[in-house]
Amino acid sequence: MNEVRIRNYRERDLEPLVELINAADAVDQPEWGTSLQELQERFGLPTLRPEENVFVAQAGGQVVGYTRLRLEKGEVESVFKTGGVVHPAWRRRGMGRRLLKRAYQRAQERLGDVASKTVYFDAECESGEAGRMALFESFGMCPARYSLEMAYVPLEGIPEPCFPSGVTVRTWVRGLPCGIDSILRRET
Repeated sequence: MNEVRIRNYRERDLEPLVELINAADAVDQPEWGTSLQELQERFGLPTLRPEENVFVAQAGGQVVGYTRLRLEKGEVESVFKTGGVVHPAWRRRGMGRRLLKRAYQRAQERLGDVASKTVYFDAECESGEAGRMALFESFGMCPARYSLEMAYVPLEGIPEPCFPSGVTVRTWVRGLPCGIDSILRRET
């Protein structure tokens, strides 16, 4: 078995990461697949700095896992958000834990970037991802919140929604802010 090395991201890792994410997506089916352009945009966010906050697991020259760390600063609380994936053929070998540990170490290194007294280390998973949930729990993490995606089937015959005065709805557009947090930050 090849030795796995965890290292900082380099720009030439972009295409192998797209392949990794899409290989995992084909097995896990959360529909998170990506393209080269999408990953370039995600890694181009000024809050990410991938060379400092993205870590790659490499075995025998192949990218087999990665994690990223992003900081959301707040006055009252701040959150280090981590996420990543391990290639399905390389799972259950401790690599996910090593990547999570590296992201946590990086969060500790960046505590000087945070002014709030409360700081969280956050990771997400789908309810059916038992392996990922077990990984987070083994790392001392516990569920903090749940969110739901709901659908009404059949979709025909749904009445037009009525929104309160001042509330508008628009189609999502890449690059435009969305959500209350983005709107509040933009207005202040």
